Amino acid sequence: MDDDLTRKTTKRLLRDWAAIMRELRRREDIRSENNPTGDLAEALVANHFGVALEPNSTKGYDLCLEDGTRVQVKGRRRTLRSKPSHYGQMRNLDSDPFDDLVVVLFDEEFEVESCYRLSIAAVLRLARYSAHTNAWRLPLIKGDRAKENGVDHLALSTG
Repeated sequence: MDDDLTRKTTKRLLRDWAAIMRELRRREDIRSENNPTGDLAEALVANHFGVALEPNSTKGYDLCLEDGTRVQVKGRRRTLRSKPSHYGQMRNLDSDPFDDLVVVLFDEEFEVESCYRLSIAAVLRLARYSAHTNAWRLPLIKGDRAKENGVDHLALSTG
């Protein structure tokens, strides 16, 4: 980064963050001004498949492919302090909320580390239900999980 961030006040850093988030939203790289991980993953996957994102209020999936396949997207970001073991939580898997799941793992600087497309059958096989959160948790896809039936690697990169 060009600027010496150590010289900036917290207030200035937060203003810069807000301005960056507004610009990413203007460019339609993200859909909200929250943590950009999920929005960026959704935008990259939609761009990869050449389709538009569904409205934010669409329950269960984020985009629909030209053949009608409903795709849910989950993104996680690994940092020096955060080493996630799973992707975001999913609820109501028994109600058939999507057909495929695409998971994107970013590094600290939002470069894509890995990306996989999973069938709903693979998700149900690999995810674990937690009664405490009333949700399913899918562990990060790596090693033997990446070789499972219904798990396909996608070549995705941050533009």
